[in-house]
Amino acid sequence: MMKHADSNVVVGAYEAPDWLRETLRVASMPPELRERCEQAALRALDVARLRAARERTGFVAVPLPAWFRGLAQIGGVELAPLLEWFGVPDLSRPTPETAGPISRLAREVAFQLRETLALLRTTVAHSLGYTAIPLLAAAHRYGTIDAPAAADPVAAAEQTLAEVEALYDDEKRIVLRAILDAAKREYDDTH
Repeated sequence: MMKHADSNVVVGAYEAPDWLRETLRVASMPPELRERCEQAALRALDVARLRAARERTGFVAVPLPAWFRGLAQIGGVELAPLLEWFGVPDLSRPTPETAGPISRLAREVAFQLRETLALLRTTVAHSLGYTAIPLLAAAHRYGTIDAPAAADPVAAAEQTLAEVEALYDDEKRIVLRAILDAAKREYDDTH
């Protein structure tokens, strides 16, 4: 296990900072409440670390699991407890029911709505077997002989995803629309 120089939180295992333990120890509260407060503080620290890692990266059209595993690795965060805290059972197969919690996590980590929608679309495409999205988006991003470069990486991903989604049958399009609508509602509820 590795200890961060700026705190006494150990990567790979969660130990509350000494100041938090002392505060909770002397506070007169039931043990269950103390545990929930400690968990909330640890999850807030996790979100802050993921947000800091996110600020150091650009946008890449990869499925959500790869994004969050990468951010967790950069930020020194154990991902499973955070996903559980946000109510995200599986990043790899978004559904209309899980799109809200996934989007809430993405929003807290400082993804813009447009980025979150592109990542959800990329993840759905990947789960349906369209695994070349990052490569195709890169081609759109930098341009080819046949097409000019896209203005930004999100636009390149959106262009690629539109082409792939044109191949979906009606049922897949309906499910994708429900996923994206749930994500939009999560962002709308906060403004």
